Amino acid sequence: MNRIHNLCLALVLAPLLIGGIILLEVMGFETSLLTKLFIVFAGTIVGFQCAPAVLLFSGLIKETCEGRNALGDKSTR
Repeated sequence: MNRIHNLCLALVLAPLLIGGIILLEVMGFETSLLTKLFIVFAGTIVGFQCAPAVLLFSGLIKETCEGRNALGDKSTR
């Protein structure tokens, strides 16, 4: 696996784990199977919505720090 694939995998798994831990902490560990499945489902939704947003934001910050127009300059891509 290359570096970009590892980064994308980490950006997806980190919010999943954090969201799952927070939801388990709030709801408790003595829950039914349906509640645990809900926790996994909600964590997955949070993870898949956070990963593209983080990648886009980091790209904007990187291009801004390099002095390029991140939204309008198409010649740098």
